[in-house]
Amino acid sequence: VSDKGERGTRTSLFFFGGCSDDGQFSRDLVCHEFEGHTARVVEDTTPLEDRPFARHFHSCVFYGGFVFVFAGKSNGYHNDLWQYHIYQNNW
Repeated sequence: VSDKGERGTRTSLFFFGGCSDDGQFSRDLVCHEFEGHTARVVEDTTPLEDRPFARHFHSCVFYGGFVFVFAGKSNGYHNDLWQYHIYQNNW
């Protein structure tokens, strides 16, 4: 999932969730900045209970200032849709 910067260039890439080698699921939203090649976990203002559950095998897209996360699997299947507003920094 990528964000357009000035002049329409791609400046960053967002990742959500995933699964580690030891089987732990993640609910982190990570932003990778192409300029400087840095990555950071996005710290947002949303309470933990109001964020998407940890998952993998989901769809994640960027559109119109939002990161959308749909479905996926963790300890069961998810059939939900979440949106993260990158400019307001919340789910």
